[in-house]
This record gives sequence, C-alpha cells and structure tokens, in this order.
Amino acid sequence: MTKLLSTAAQHTRAGRLSRAVSCYRKVLAVARPGEHFFELAHYKLGSLHIDLGQGRSAVAHLKRARVLDDDETAYALELGRALRLDALGAQASTHLMDATRSFHHRVDALKELAAVSSECGDRATARELILLALRLSPEDDELREVLVDHSDA
Repeated sequence: MTKLLSTAAQHTRAGRLSRAVSCYRKVLAVARPGEHFFELAHYKLGSLHIDLGQGRSAVAHLKRARVLDDDETAYALELGRALRLDALGAQASTHLMDATRSFHHRVDALKELAAVSSECGDRATARELILLALRLSPEDDELREVLVDHSDA
C-alpha cells in the first residue's frame, strides 16, 4: 500500500496526473472503508481531479473523504474548491467556512470564499474577505493583486 502511495506521489510531483489517478484508484481497490488509506486516496483523487479540471469527479471523491472525516479541514477546503470549479458556489461556501477553522488553511479558504463572492457578483464581500486574508498573510502578493482587481468595490 505504501509503495502505491509513494508511486502516486512521485507521479503527481512529476506532473503525470493520469498515472497518479491510476495509482490512487488501485489504493481504493485494495484499501477497506474505515482505513486511513481509503480516506486519503479519495482526498488525493479529488485534488487530482481539481487539477485536471474535472469538478464533478473531484466533488464525488472529496464528499466521500469528508464523510469519512468531516473534521479534516484540508478535505473541506478541497471540496469547497471542487464545488466552486463545478459552479456550485453556495455549496462551496459551506465547506470553505469549515476550512477557516484551521489556521493552516484559513488564508486559502478566505481566498476561495472571496472568489465565490466575486463570482456571485458580491465584490464588496469579496474585498472584505481579501482584506481579512491579507491581515493574516500580509506578504501574499497574489492577495494584493486580487485586492487591486477589487479596488472599485
């Protein structure tokens, strides 16, 4: 199992995402529900499907990961991203708010929430979320660029 996971991680780092997907699918075939490997494979598959622009597949895997561990904020963040990719902003917001509970994921979750707000036409809220994220991560150049884009809000 660890060999499969290691191989999948190597493929991911090398940009061979389809091969990484194949490895994680093999993990799902071998691992049993309730095992950490099963949960991890769903999370990794969801993240890979996001990178491949496959929102619907990403959502399916990440929903499974969240059911298995709904306290894991990394799963909440990725599910929020996947739902946003699949144009389901309202659902994405719920999971992204869960992700803000973690200091480690808070800035990324706020960025995603700002994007959802902007995509829904609420640029003022998007700007407020960006400002909040900037208070937490003042050196984040990406946030500064987004803030400039929302200067009219």
